[in-house]
Order: sequence, then structure tokens, then C-alpha cells
Amino acid sequence: MTRASLRILPVHLGFALDGVATTLLGPILPSLTSHFSLNDEQAGRFFMAQFAGAIAGSLASGRSYTTWGGGRTLFAGFAAIACGVAVAGRDSLALSFAGVCLYGVGIGLVTPAINLLAADESGGRRTANLNALNASWCAGAVAGPPLILRLLATHPLIQVLEGFTLALALLAAYFVFPPAVAGAAPAAKVGGGFHLQRIVVLTCCFLFLYVGMENGVNGWLVSFGLRAKGMQVTTVAYSHAMFWGAILAGRLLAAFWPAALSDARLIVGGILAALAGTVMFVVSSTGIFYFAGIFLAGLGMSVIFPTTISVFMGRGGVDAQRSAGLVFACASLGGAAIPWLIGRVSSWLLDLQTAMWILTACGVLMLALQVWMRAGDPMQERSQAS
Repeated sequence: MTRASLRILPVHLGFALDGVATTLLGPILPSLTSHFSLNDEQAGRFFMAQFAGAIAGSLASGRSYTTWGGGRTLFAGFAAIACGVAVAGRDSLALSFAGVCLYGVGIGLVTPAINLLAADESGGRRTANLNALNASWCAGAVAGPPLILRLLATHPLIQVLEGFTLALALLAAYFVFPPAVAGAAPAAKVGGGFHLQRIVVLTCCFLFLYVGMENGVNGWLVSFGLRAKGMQVTTVAYSHAMFWGAILAGRLLAAFWPAALSDARLIVGGILAALAGTVMFVVSSTGIFYFAGIFLAGLGMSVIFPTTISVFMGRGGVDAQRSAGLVFACASLGGAAIPWLIGRVSSWLLDLQTAMWILTACGVLMLALQVWMRAGDPMQERSQAS
């Protein structure tokens, strides 16, 4: 195994475990609810704790990455996740909330830092490598919940969390020594202050909409199929796996496909496919078109986030590294706000199908932002997806 492989494999493994940690609360929530005798409103506060922690970690990640380097930032992030997971299943409700918040902070640190690290080390293959890396995160997010649920069927919650803690602690130990991975190598600063501010603001808005759209589709798929389409549980249950499977397949395809498209065209193509797929499953009246739309939406969305990060890093240099925390925090905020808005509009109109058109509005606004970004930044068109 080459020295490069020794660096790459732990980073991919780490991002897969980050995906497991991000989706961990879903499968363990019933155990926490039962153990502490919580109602739904009280149990929902765990999601607020994880979200608040992730926002705080994301905001701190850019500064920590430029100050400590990639290795130490990943050590701090994985150590925070490990410590948070270790106490999340303890007997104290306050301690469990604190644990969930702490591993949220760790997720907020790890997710931007690991993308920045991959971007720094990728050279001319930044977009392809970021898509491959995010495919590893997706694999962890897809495989994590069923694996955790299977383990919980035969083991107490505390034992399952202790096993996950051990894996996270071992990974954190790997990143203790910065030479194991490259640090945050300073890049040439591109553009003036106004230009950089504009790129940061537009990227924040774009990823707010994208992550909101992705979480909106994922979060409301099952309810939409059951309530608006009248499907059977056994039929609509496959929609979640179909959506994430399409995202995973799309990212793997983008990682190994020859670099024939510019980054900007890849993003626009992804938005158009996601829009078409979303409209397809919202208006469809049959299961075939419903699932085909979900797959097309996932396939289109798959390339948008990693490629946008690649473009952002390619245009911003060191200042983009410092701004990355704000960008990822806005993305997380969109992931919470848009699904909430869909639920709010659905309750107001008593019509979930109409509320789902918010997803289409997100896609249209993303297209408009892409046009705006490309109009003010002609170099983006020449950025290659390699």
C-alpha cells in the first residue's frame, strides 16, 4: 500500500463514519424516548441539540483549519464525536442532550475540514475527488441506520454506542499527528475583497437552497407517498433507499467519469435533472413514475454539493478556507429550514402535494443563482471537472 493510500483510505473511512454519525440520532431516538419516557415534542429537542452543535462546529471549522491545519482539526472533530456518542446513551437526560450537542459540534468540524483537506490535496482532480469523498459519506449515511437498528435488536443501546465510540476514537488517534495528512497549504488569493464577498454570499445562498432541497425530498418522501399518493407502506418504503442509492451512484459516476464537462455545466445539469425528477414524482400518479422521479432527482442532486465546494475552493484560496465554516453552516441551516417550511405550508393549506412545490422553487432559485454567479465570474466556466 502506497503512502498516498495510507492518507486517502482513513479520510474516506472517516467521512463514512461522519455519515453514520450524522444519521445516528434517527435509529437511536426510539431507545432514548423509551428510556427517558419522552413525548414527541421532548424527543424532537435532540434534533435541535444536534443542529445547534453542528452550526457551532461549522462556524469554527474554517478558523481551526487555517490555524491548526487539516490533521488537528479532524482530530478535534472526531474526538468530539466520540465523546458525544459515548455519553449520549447515559442515564442522565441532561447528559444525553449534551452528548448529542457535542457530537453535533464534531460533525460541524469534520464535514467542512475533510472537504477542505480533499480539495487541498487533489490538485487537478479536485471535483472528481470531492465527488468520490462525498460518495463515502453517502455510503455511511445509507448503511448506518439499518446497521444501528440491527445491532439494537440484539444489544443494549449503551453497548452499541460504546462500539461506535471505539471506532471513532481510533480514527481520531490517527489524526493526532499532522504529517499523516497534509495541512492547510496556503493557496494564492484570487480576486479582490468585493469579489470574494460576493462568491461567499452567493455560495452560502446556493447551498442553503441545495441542502434544503435534498433534505426536503429525503424527509418528506415517505409521508408524501403514503398521504398524497395513497401508496402502500411496503411500496413507498423503498423510496429512501432509491433516493440515496441514486446520490451514491451519481457521485461515484462523477468521480470516475472522464472530465468532459466544466464544473459549471455539471452543476447546471444536476439542477435540471433534480428539477425534472422532483416535478416527476410530485405530479406522478403511478408508482413507476414516482420512483423514476425520485431516482432522477437523486442522480441530479448527487453532483451539486461536491462540485460547488470544488468551484468555491478553486476561486477563493485561503480566504475561501476561512469562509468555509460559514458556507457549511448556511448549508446546515437550509437543511433544517426548508423541510420545516414544507411542513408549515402543508399544515396551513392542508395539502402536502402543494407544499412539495417548494422543492421546485428551490431548484429554480438555484438555477438563477448559478446564472448570477457565472455572469460575474467568467473564469468559473473554464473550471474543469477533473
